[in-house]
Amino acid sequence: MRNRIQPWFAVVLVFMAIGLAVQLFQGSVESWLIPLSLVAIVFLLYKFPPSRWRNLSSRGRPPGRGPRPDIRRAGVKSDRRRASPFTVIEGRKNKDDEPPRYH
Repeated sequence: MRNRIQPWFAVVLVFMAIGLAVQLFQGSVESWLIPLSLVAIVFLLYKFPPSRWRNLSSRGRPPGRGPRPDIRRAGVKSDRRRASPFTVIEGRKNKDDEPPRYH
């Protein structure tokens, strides 16, 4: 995974910060009221979604009941292993059989 910020993204963030600072110093508080309230509403809906949005996949089941646990496989671990697509190539047993090659 990449942990570093891409250069173009850093430039965009700097321009956003400059624009935000200019707007804050030139504008009034009333011009920020609607955007801040919209951001707050979206954040609150994201953090605390309504109950009808939480379980969209469980519409056919009664409320409050999750998926039924599989009792047969609860404590049993399978001893079978999945077949590997790789094969093992056996190497030389004794390295002293051949002299080293020089390039």
